[in-house]
Amino acid sequence: METLRFYFKILFSVGVVFALLAIYENYMSYSLKKNGEYMNAAIYKFGTGGKHGHMKLLKYNFIVDGTQYKGNGRWYPNSDTLSVGDSIIIRYNKKRPSHNHLKRDLTSRWWRDEL
Repeated sequence: METLRFYFKILFSVGVVFALLAIYENYMSYSLKKNGEYMNAAIYKFGTGGKHGHMKLLKYNFIVDGTQYKGNGRWYPNSDTLSVGDSIIIRYNKKRPSHNHLKRDLTSRWWRDEL
């Protein structure tokens, strides 16, 4: 019986963590939708990401009010014709510019109807 309680506590804790992560992601998404601005950013690097490096990423930077910010987004090397130095459109939160996304990555999100 004690083992069952132990496993229940672990499963409950994991569920709470996932719920908090979902709430945070939804808040950040809503915040970007409400306070979002579009601008051009410059690609400065291509790389990989994810746990095992399977995700291809492009890295970009942009300047808001004299401060440089960085971000990254998915890179599709088989179809993209992008190079370092190219300009891409991003959306950033004007109240928190460090929260930003590539515009094309936003089309798969729930607020895509606004784009």
